[in-house]
Amino acid sequence: MRTSCISNTVVVSVFICSSAIIAAMGTTANNAKNAHLSRRSAKHETENPSVQRRLLRSQDPHVVANACSALADLRVKQAAPDIIAVVNESTNTDVQSKCAFALSRIGSADAGPFLRALATDSRRDIAVRVAAIRGSSLIEGIDTSYLVALLDDSNTNVRAMAAYVLCQLQVEEAVPTIRKMLVATDENARQLALTAASVWPNAFTTELGQVAVQASNRPEDRIVAGGCPLIRRK
Repeated sequence: MRTSCISNTVVVSVFICSSAIIAAMGTTANNAKNAHLSRRSAKHETENPSVQRRLLRSQDPHVVANACSALADLRVKQAAPDIIAVVNESTNTDVQSKCAFALSRIGSADAGPFLRALATDSRRDIAVRVAAIRGSSLIEGIDTSYLVALLDDSNTNVRAMAAYVLCQLQVEEAVPTIRKMLVATDENARQLALTAASVWPNAFTTELGQVAVQASNRPEDRIVAGGCPLIRRK
């Protein structure tokens, strides 16, 4: 009789334990399914241009900036006027900067003229101007004459980014000015020109060589100049 009671107790315990395991497995499966559906929903929203364009009207600057980036990833050219409106209407310089750069990635015909206006507008925040100049490097067939003119801008950051982009694009008209900057007595001018010239060293071999061997120059500048491929081969 005792044996029968023990056996019944074991059977009940096993049944309870099995039920708990099955329930736990069901909960895990449901959680996994819900997580998968959540990821699909989030991905759908991220890849949905209509959703992202609506988010441009959000009051949250981070949401607006992320929406601009998402539209740029999706290459939604129809969103260009909306992004331009955000740049013009927002009072948040971070949003303006990120949206200006996002516009350059979309490839809209409106992007080039608008970025030029931003880059050359001295009333704009420096970060916005720099983002517009940086974005100009992504615009196919852009008129680079205004970038050359910006090499004489009063702001160091604007001059630096203009020089860098011009060297990225290998614009011949910029070479004489950047050469002068490389051998200038102004240390700031020399440093920003050095950073730009390192992108296009074959246009500045003589000047880079001079910077590398001049003992009075900063050691880090000499290292950068001497590290350029064409200089190392000399």
